[in-house]
Amino acid sequence: MADDDPFFRKLFASALRTRFVVSAAVENGRQVVDSAGARRPAVIVSDVNMPVLGGVGAMHALRELGQSTPFVMVSADPENARTCLEQGAAAFVHKRDVARELVAAVLAALSGQTYVSAGAADDPARPYVPRQIAGEAAG
Repeated sequence: MADDDPFFRKLFASALRTRFVVSAAVENGRQVVDSAGARRPAVIVSDVNMPVLGGVGAMHALRELGQSTPFVMVSADPENARTCLEQGAAAFVHKRDVARELVAAVLAALSGQTYVSAGAADDPARPYVPRQIAGEAAG
């Protein structure tokens, strides 16, 4: 998992450790690429905007290295949701939803489903799976 803010790294770890083993907690996308190459995680949780290399950049760098590890992107800006999904992320969680929805997003990503948290959804009262991503119907 990656976030440049230590508070959010701790929050991510706290939420994830209820169901998963956290193999690494890093500060930027370059560290994500370096760590994922050595550890081969089942899923990567990453902030979108970080110094050195952002989450989407890290995802693209790993794809170029032949890794298809699903990414769960996290951001305080719900406008990032569509872009992250169009770029290949499996899930998007608004930072205000991390405590409630990060585990569900990771489980969805691990099962090949797309997930968007309530804070970034069209209907903020509930999480949803987007009906259309990048012009194609989601299955």
